[in-house]
This record gives sequence, structure tokens and C-alpha cells, in this order.
Amino acid sequence: MPAAQDILRFLQGQLFQTPTLPRASFAGKTVVVTGGNTGLGFECAKQLVQLDVDTLILGCRNVSKGKQVRSNLMKNAKKNTSIHVWQVDMASFASVKSFAERIRTELPRLDALVANAGISTNEYLTAEAFEQTLTVNVVSTFLLSLLCLPSLRKTAVQDGSPTHLTVVGSLVHYFADHSQLQQPAAGTVFKALSDEKQADMASRYFLSKLIVLLCIQELAKHSPQGNLSGRPSVIINCPNPGWCKTGLFRQDDGGAFARNLLKLIGRTGEVGARTLTSAIAAGSESHGCYMSECRVKPAGVWVRSQEGQAVQKKIWNELVDTLEDISPGIGSVLS
Repeated sequence: MPAAQDILRFLQGQLFQTPTLPRASFAGKTVVVTGGNTGLGFECAKQLVQLDVDTLILGCRNVSKGKQVRSNLMKNAKKNTSIHVWQVDMASFASVKSFAERIRTELPRLDALVANAGISTNEYLTAEAFEQTLTVNVVSTFLLSLLCLPSLRKTAVQDGSPTHLTVVGSLVHYFADHSQLQQPAAGTVFKALSDEKQADMASRYFLSKLIVLLCIQELAKHSPQGNLSGRPSVIINCPNPGWCKTGLFRQDDGGAFARNLLKLIGRTGEVGARTLTSAIAAGSESHGCYMSECRVKPAGVWVRSQEGQAVQKKIWNELVDTLEDISPGIGSVLS
């Protein structure tokens, strides 16, 4: 069960604080958004076009749908705006590595990566030997993030200004059953969570977002500061879009009570996406932080506990080992 103050913080933010777009321009900047053809990713892409982004890469599993979205975006884009659709399937490590290689070799600069693509399902399936939610929401997301860190750092050094790595989180980390992360021995968490006999798919999305936040906090600790007067060269943060009326929960909507409550207090995708756009304009105060309603806020009570911090290190070490197996040498980007 979440702590009372976590529930209160969720209700205060969802009911009484409306996310706003940043007062920022993305002119001259290159931004990559995964899952850019639908939901929050699409809404974020529209906002970036509105804020004069120079080059926008939409990472999409379905390229044909992505091209339709591109056509819609170009109607409101300025003449110098360039929008491209690149294929990436987050359920395939080979696809993620290929996508990252295109970013490395084809983009002269990379100012921001919005790692937005994710799934929520109550159906047990595997992808790349892990339960698919873990593969897509966690392993592939951090595989892409670490592979893109050198490009982000290079641009930061060139400009003398931080770039951004934003991995989309969620308020549902408050409600995740963290005991599922504490019980397995170190180095076996992903294996245990991928065991069909033990997998609690009803709460798997919640758990995946808890893991994301833990790993973002740890990644920020291990990311070199760079040579920007003590500021991080890459600002790494984890925004919560809030509870939004998007297609994310089309397979598992939580039942009649959740459906009706979402109708009452849910945000539109456009409002929720403002948190993503704001995160890639946020300052160094957001580095390694959970953000909600476009501002830095405390993570859940358990995340901040001594127990939570110990689990965080365990999960992070296992993730890095896993990523090394997938892409040998990837850990060299960490300090």
C-alpha cells in the first residue's frame, strides 16, 4: 500500500495543479522522441513543433503510422523544421541498437532524447528472454539511453550547455508492490519477474515504472558531470505525466471504477505531454529527480527509504550487467 502522503501528493497534483508548457524555444535543436506516433509522444512532438524545434526524430514501431503523423505535424511546422520517422521496436534489442546507431552516425547533434515508448498489458508474453513489459519499459529504454549518452554529451560540450535525457516515469510508482523487488537475491530480480508462474501482470506496469525511477536516480549518480562549470553535461530526469486519457491502458483499464474515475479527473494527452516537454527544458535542479506537474517533487516514501535505496543499487547493478551482455562495453559511458 502507498503511504498516505504519497496518495495526498498524487491527489493534490492531479486535481489542483495543471502542467504548463515551458517558456522555451527549441530552435536549432535536435530532439528524439520514442513512441512519437501516438499518445503522449505525439502530443509532445506537436508541442516541440510549436516551440520551433529544428530537427525532430520520431521513433516508431510502425513506420507507416509514423509517416501519417509526420504529415499532420508538417502542416503546422515552420519551413526550416525537419521531421523524420525512424523505425524502432523496443521489444527487440537489435532494433534498439540499430536505432541508436542511426542517432550516432546520422545526427550532427542531439539535444534531447525523450524515452517515452512503453506498454501496459495484463497479458504475459516474453521478448528477448524477459517478460515483455520489463523488456520494453526498462531494459530497452536504458539500453537506448546509455547508447545515446555519448551523443548527448558531445553536443553539450560543443555548445557549453547541458542536453537532456528524459525517461518518462509515472505516479503509479507510488502504488507498486516493491516487495517483488526485495525478495529475489541480487542478480536474479529480472529473472524472477520474468517467471510466468510468479509474474503478477495486474501490477506489472506499476512495478516497471518504479524500476525506471530507481534506475534514473542511480544513472544520474553515475553520469559524469562533464566540463560545464560543475553542472551535469546531460540533465537526466523522470517526469510523471499524471493520469491521462490516452490509449496506454486500452488492454488493462483497471475496471469500471478506474474507467469512471479517469473520466472525472484524468488529464488530456496534450496536458500530460507538457510534463515531457518541460522536462527537456528543465534546469540542472532536475538532474536525477522525479518531476510532476513540471516541477521537481519527492519520489515515493519507500523510494526514499534506506530499504528503497538498497534495492535501487541492487536493481541498477543487475541492469548494468544485463546491458553489458546485450551491448558489450556499454558500461564505459558510466563514471
